[in-house]
Amino acid sequence: MRDYEVTVIYDLALAESEGRDAPVQRLTSMVRNYGGEVTAVDHWGRRRLAYPIRHKIDGDYVVARVRLDPANVRPLEHALRIDEQVYRFLVVRAEELPPLTVKSAAPAAQADAPAATREAPAEPGAELAAEAPDSAEPPASIEGDDAGESSEESGESGPEGEEPNP
Repeated sequence: MRDYEVTVIYDLALAESEGRDAPVQRLTSMVRNYGGEVTAVDHWGRRRLAYPIRHKIDGDYVVARVRLDPANVRPLEHALRIDEQVYRFLVVRAEELPPLTVKSAAPAAQADAPAATREAPAEPGAELAAEAPDSAEPPASIEGDDAGESSEESGESGPEGEEPNP
């Protein structure tokens, strides 16, 4: 069994006629009918659609994390496709999604970062030696570039009398 995220936009009439939790119950029972289990549900409720669907401008959004056998994904999608109360749906493998603990792990990673910068290096002069440029090589000069001077001295210009780019 794999983890999937199922997002469904239901017609508002379903929630109005059968109760506020009807879209969640419908999705949960549909997943169970295909041998899956719902691990988490986020009922967003009434939201404005990006564009009218079936002459409606609002929909009832339900997002659920489910565990489902990969062979049963297509039958679930087919059932959602033929359900007249479903405006749109999307089934995505959860491996493609960021983990749910990303928000809580970020502050811990930031707390560890200052501690790493406070540690003293093993040899104080080792970092300075690694960062110092070799004094044997002179720094490159853009202005003293021989190729750029030769085209300027010869009076050559770019197409249609434009000056060449330095």
